[in-house]
Amino acid sequence: MQELKHLVYSEDPLWQRINDFNPDDPEAEMPFSRKLTMAQNWSETFTQKAIQEYKHFVYLCCVSPAGASPSEIVDKVWHLHLQYTQNYWEAFCEKTLGRNLHHHPSKGGPHEEKKYKHWLKDTLRNYKRVFKKDPPADIWKRCYPLGLPRNRATTFKGWSLVFLFFAAIVMLSGCRANAMVIIILVLFGFFALIILSDLVSTRVKGTDNRCNSDRCGDRCGG
Repeated sequence: MQELKHLVYSEDPLWQRINDFNPDDPEAEMPFSRKLTMAQNWSETFTQKAIQEYKHFVYLCCVSPAGASPSEIVDKVWHLHLQYTQNYWEAFCEKTLGRNLHHHPSKGGPHEEKKYKHWLKDTLRNYKRVFKKDPPADIWKRCYPLGLPRNRATTFKGWSLVFLFFAAIVMLSGCRANAMVIIILVLFGFFALIILSDLVSTRVKGTDNRCNSDRCGDRCGG
């Protein structure tokens, strides 16, 4: 992938059209952004940020001679947009980009994962050169949105309510256990909830920065 130099993206009409593009249908009861938020269990703020980074990715696809590779987060936005076939191919590709932008999925396997990591490294380098800033880490540096506050808080609150419910039953039943034992049990239960919350959040959203080559190896092309 060739590195981009001397490109002032803010003055490029192509970027201005991409940046102004709104994937939401104002007449739809379930617009694109809301469906994406619900499908991925993201916050509305994170969804809007992911859509903006999807636009950055698309611009790099268009101006980079060798194309670009998305992060896992960006790829989720792209996958959903592809399902809105008329919006994607007509309103976005034809009228906004002036070209077709095809999705080339990975074939999977260690070789493809290695190739993808190389492509993504070039994409991140070009991102910084074109947009004159570092790619946001929560979108580009991880395959999954780890530890999103809303999800973790929701999980923790749920288990905490269950714990407090049973604790209240024990106390109201007139249990005459030693007060120190009760305190120890309460503390033990509290820390157990924290650990359980982390485990649930990890299982849902991923635990590390490694990419699944079947999903992360996608690439754009004409």
